[in-house]
Amino acid sequence: MPVDINTVKQVAYLARLKVPDSDLEKVAKELESLCQWAEHLKEVDTEFVEPLTSVLDKDMPLIYRDDKVTEGGIRDELMSLATENEDGYYEVPQVVE
Repeated sequence: MPVDINTVKQVAYLARLKVPDSDLEKVAKELESLCQWAEHLKEVDTEFVEPLTSVLDKDMPLIYRDDKVTEGGIRDELMSLATENEDGYYEVPQVVE
């Protein structure tokens, strides 16, 4: 699948990535290479492979542990790292219009 510069710009816009104009050609070639690699996966014979619902062995149940707070009481210290905050919450730019 050929990937052109306009496709790279559109994908970058949708992913909210800033790709410098000087890198557009390089990124287009990389994306095209990734698409070609993904096409090769269609050649793999999966006729007798059962679909997975988990990557874990079905005979080995998940081992759950209690969620315990091991560190805490450092909210003010963490909030001091935020570029912007309001009422004790991180304030981030809106990304969905």
